[in-house]
Amino acid sequence: MEKLSAIADSVQPESRTTRFLSAAKGWIAPRCPGSGKSTGLAFVCGFLLGPIGIGLYLRSLTDALLVLCINVGIYWVIPEPPLLLLSLVGGGWGVARVVLDTRRCDPARASSRTAGPERIPDDENLFLSNHGARTGFGGLP
Repeated sequence: MEKLSAIADSVQPESRTTRFLSAAKGWIAPRCPGSGKSTGLAFVCGFLLGPIGIGLYLRSLTDALLVLCINVGIYWVIPEPPLLLLSLVGGGWGVARVVLDTRRCDPARASSRTAGPERIPDDENLFLSNHGARTGFGGLP
């Protein structure tokens, strides 16, 4: 019984700072922020709201800061860049992040989306088969 009370006394409750930092870690550098999200919605958020939209939709401060840095870099190179260019950077980043995270973190979902049509073996395909009179035109030679 004394051992249990000694163990209970040695365990400290989790502090507010520890809880805050663990929650902040999820926002600063989440593992796969775009996994399972919509590419269309990511584009719209990035296109209309820029870095703020990307950060909120992906729940990633890192992505928001990267888009902001790219936009600042564009401002540095082109003194008066067109607004469409900056909007396309935000939208493109959102789409790229969702697609790459889905492939990297959820391969089953990515393979089902990118899988092409099922290949039909040549002997079952009437138009590509060279077996006998099966030419694909009603049996005409």
